[in-house]
Amino acid sequence: MDNLAILLILLLIGYGLYKELRTGAGKKTALEPPPYGKPKPWNVNIRDRSALLKALRTTEELNDVYRHLAGEKPAALPYLADGLINLAGFYRYLGRGHEALTPSEEAVEIYRKVVDTHPGEPLFLSGLARSLHNLGERYDESGRGPEALERIEESVAITRKLAENQPGEFLADLAGCLNTLGIGYDKSERHREALAAAGESAAIYRKLAEDDPSAYRPCLAGSLTNLGRRHIRSDLLAAAGYAEESVSIYRALAKDGAAFAPDLARSLINLAGIYKNLGRNHEALRLCEESAAIRRKLAEDNPAAFSPALARSLTLLADVLHELGDGERAEKIEAEAAALSAASASEKAK
Repeated sequence: MDNLAILLILLLIGYGLYKELRTGAGKKTALEPPPYGKPKPWNVNIRDRSALLKALRTTEELNDVYRHLAGEKPAALPYLADGLINLAGFYRYLGRGHEALTPSEEAVEIYRKVVDTHPGEPLFLSGLARSLHNLGERYDESGRGPEALERIEESVAITRKLAENQPGEFLADLAGCLNTLGIGYDKSERHREALAAAGESAAIYRKLAEDDPSAYRPCLAGSLTNLGRRHIRSDLLAAAGYAEESVSIYRALAKDGAAFAPDLARSLINLAGIYKNLGRNHEALRLCEESAAIRRKLAEDNPAAFSPALARSLTLLADVLHELGDGERAEKIEAEAAALSAASASEKAK
């Protein structure tokens, strides 16, 4: 059963609970939301705009149910907070990132209240950390770097304590938070701290991937991409090594499932940039062309989500072509990238 089906089932459960709550039917125990558990990642094809819209509508309806329930049943609050985090994610992948900020902020507010009511409860502390992580990423996308970093640092601090006591349950969450923290530190010019955070994240994911490859190889690949980026300023050869390993993992994953195509495209353009800096422009050219081809196909299915990424691949492709002396082709590609960027900016301004 996929997560969209689970959402629909929860929606039906929620409506049943709400109906009983409003009519006063049933015993008190029948009015309680189901026992709360750590949510599993949703599994919706981000290339499929119709699937994203369906998931968005289902999540909005489910959130309405739990918002009503939470007025009299505080046990529904974590469900609402998790639904708001999911809502922000769907907005983002639909190219509506400006709408993702409000639900992300509300999710943090809700989890702070829940943690105040249940101090020390790992499940709710984990939820608070998750909501802070999400809000930090949304702030970063909105150009609010200092606020983003503050939320991510708090998320890491909470999750590190949880992982010390329950590594089996929370170590992977810590690795994810550290990965994002490394990106935030790098943007804030705190490069040594960025490298340390990225290195710790990759080390954790590598250990987890050894024990459970199917679950954690994708996470390891993502952390290696970021670790390679963190090395660019100090050691290009090391950066290339991490980036090559990331591409290798994502290429294998993409053969088994199209869901990894966006990750492969991102890892390819990352490695291309490193090769360009090393003067390996012919290799960089092939990687840029492959990344652009993948992103072009993705943008055909979901332009709002993937046109900006396609523009970035085309921009680097044009730079490499200039380095190789093919200015005529480079100028055509630059014009396409500029048109895509302008269209994306116009759509975002609506």
